[in-house]
Amino acid sequence: RADPRGAAARPARPLSGMASVMDSARALLMGEEKQKTWAEEMEEEVCKMCPTMTWDQRLIGCLSCMVIGFLISLGSFFRLVQLLEGDPVPFATLYTIGNVLSIMSTCFLYTPWAQMKKMAAPTRAATTACYFLFMALTLFFVFYDGIEDGPRVLCIVLCILCQWIAMWWYTLSFIPYARTLIKTCLKETCCGGA
Repeated sequence: RADPRGAAARPARPLSGMASVMDSARALLMGEEKQKTWAEEMEEEVCKMCPTMTWDQRLIGCLSCMVIGFLISLGSFFRLVQLLEGDPVPFATLYTIGNVLSIMSTCFLYTPWAQMKKMAAPTRAATTACYFLFMALTLFFVFYDGIEDGPRVLCIVLCILCQWIAMWWYTLSFIPYARTLIKTCLKETCCGGA
C-alpha cells in the first residue's frame, strides 16, 4: 500500500546508531583502536604514573600525605612572628605547600583524574577555583616586592584566611547536608532567623 502523505513527507533518518555499532564491530574484528579523546588520553597518562595500589596502601598514602600536609601547615605558624615583622615568605610558603599536600592526599583514594573530576563537579567548582586562586594570590603577594610590607602582610593574611575558609567549604562538600547545615546556622546566628 502506498503512503498517503507521500515519500517526501518523511525524510530518511540516518542510521547513526547502527553505523556506530557497525564501525565498532569492524574495528574490533580488524584490530583497529578507537580514536581516544584528549580527556581519555590524559586519564591514561595519569593512571600510568600511579601504580595499582591496594586499598590499604591507598589509605596509608592518603593519611600520610594528609598528616604531612597538616604538620607543614601547622609548622608554618611557628613562622607567624616573621610574617608580622614583614618577612612573609617562610610562613605563607609553608602554609600553602601544606595545603597542596593535604588536597593531594585524596588522590591516593580516588586517583588523580577522579579527584580532578570531583573538584570540577558543579557543587565544588567555585570553591575549588577560590581555593586555588587564594593559594596563587598568597604566593603572588609573598614573592612580589612591589608592595610595601604593611599592606603586603595584610593581603597575605587575608589570602590565607580565604584559603582556609575555601578549604573547609570544599571539605564540607563531601559531607551530605553539611553546607546546608552551616548556612542555616549562620543565617540563624547572623540574621536572627530572617
